[in-house]
Amino acid sequence: EHSDQYLHEQVDAALGAEEMVEQLGLQKLTLEDRLKELEETIADLEALQEVNDQLQEDSRDLEMDLREESDLAHAATREALRQKEAILESLADRELTIVKFRELVNKLQEQNQDLRLQLEKESSNKSSVAQVLPEMLDFKKMFAESKAHARAIDLELRRMEVQQSQQHVQYLAAFMPESFMNRGGDNDAVLVLLLFPRLLWKCEVLLSQLKDKFPSVTAAISSEVLMQGHAVQQYTARCYLAMHLHSLQAILRQFHDGLNSCSPETLLKVGASYPDMAQQERALDGYIDLHKRDQLDENVNSDSLEKCVNYFVTMHPLLLLASGETKVHQGHLVNDLGKALQAACDSIHTDTTTIQALIKVGPEPTDMQLLCQHLSTVSEVASQHLKQIRRRLAIFDSDTLPLPPAMDLPQCCQQLARVTKLTREVAKAALSQVGNSADGEAGVDVAKLSEALASAWERLFDNDNIGPIASIKAAAASVAGTVAQVAQALLDSEPAVQLAKEDKAMPPITVRAQQVKSELEETKALRARLESREADIRELKMSLRSKQEELGELQVRKDLAEKRLANQSREDKMAIEKLERKLEEAQKQM
Repeated sequence: EHSDQYLHEQVDAALGAEEMVEQLGLQKLTLEDRLKELEETIADLEALQEVNDQLQEDSRDLEMDLREESDLAHAATREALRQKEAILESLADRELTIVKFRELVNKLQEQNQDLRLQLEKESSNKSSVAQVLPEMLDFKKMFAESKAHARAIDLELRRMEVQQSQQHVQYLAAFMPESFMNRGGDNDAVLVLLLFPRLLWKCEVLLSQLKDKFPSVTAAISSEVLMQGHAVQQYTARCYLAMHLHSLQAILRQFHDGLNSCSPETLLKVGASYPDMAQQERALDGYIDLHKRDQLDENVNSDSLEKCVNYFVTMHPLLLLASGETKVHQGHLVNDLGKALQAACDSIHTDTTTIQALIKVGPEPTDMQLLCQHLSTVSEVASQHLKQIRRRLAIFDSDTLPLPPAMDLPQCCQQLARVTKLTREVAKAALSQVGNSADGEAGVDVAKLSEALASAWERLFDNDNIGPIASIKAAAASVAGTVAQVAQALLDSEPAVQLAKEDKAMPPITVRAQQVKSELEETKALRARLESREADIRELKMSLRSKQEELGELQVRKDLAEKRLANQSREDKMAIEKLERKLEEAQKQM
């Protein structure tokens, strides 16, 4: 009985150990599930670590770029400081020079006063006067030299300022992104805005120089005047060039007005054509160079100027009017084309008078003489109407004029330009005949002039069945009628009273500048967001580090639990085996 009780106790202990084994098995399964969760967490954290590494690399690259930009900005700042110091030094030198010249002026004034007193005292003595005069001449020479020296210094300072400005622009361009300097970008838009005022200024320079170099003919045009010199031919050449220059000014001013009222997109579109437009500037530069070398005479070729005018006339509707954002400034157009028509009328009147003076007067006037008389009369009538237009334009302060709807003043100007070119060629042919003939008083051959007229008409006008003379008269009459309609329309209308002045629209270059500034502000905002993201990344790194520490602690606990579980399992197995052996021994004894 005692052994049975002992065995029962052993069996109960074995059953308790079995329950403990089951509990330990359940704990092991729970720990395995926890281990899987921790492994998944480790995988997620490793992925976060990779993302963090990538973000750190990106942040390092961004930091390097920002450091480079900062270094460039510091270098530009240092260069600006050096420029400032150089400018201050030049200003100090200039002030010192001014002080020296003031001292020189005071000294010269004192010498002048002394010389005057000396002249007053010794005016009776001729020998003393003879001694004073060289001193006065020396004083004038000294004053002229000082004035020339001051002008030379001013020129050097201006040259230095121009060089500094150009270098300043180069430095600013170095800070601009590549998109700013690309073709069709903001740089071309700025250049095209500067191009048209520069071309207008060059046209004004040429017009003023032509007016000074080739004055108007005041004497009556006769064969004797034509044989004595080239004043008449030079005046005709001036009028012909002035006609094309005023026509060029008309279309350039339309470009200038349109580029100050269009959208930024249209401005960039026009800027894309800047290289082609800049090529047209060479025509004006060529005439300016000819004038510098004193080679601008009555025989100068005007084909390049005509091509320049035709180019801008063709491009204006394609680049500006096609967008529908701009319209023609009629006030500027009528003013400029009126000047071109006036120059054409002066050229036609001078050429026709020249032809009539060279044709020998016969018992009956020839067709050439009648044509010249008709063109001269039409040009004088048109000139009177153009004067009325100029007087009326002064009271119209608007870009819209009360003009007839079917009026096409540019086409009218082109038509009169063809008539002007024709009369110019016929006048040249007449002068060539007189120059080649032995007897200058015999007159010119009207038949040859008619052939020259027919040849020029076939080249310049569309061939029709009415003949050259009738065609030329019809063209001149059409131009005179159009000019008369414009003059009558302006005379019959009064300028509208503007009660409230409309707000002037912002120029497109200003709008574009504001857009670029807003883009820069957005870039700053993105940079701030990036910095906030970097702060978030730093926080994630800290949380990741804490998670890694927690994971390490859990790993240690897991290892300890597994070790305890293994030890307990081994002890349980040994106890179970011992109990089984005892149970077998007890069964054998029973």
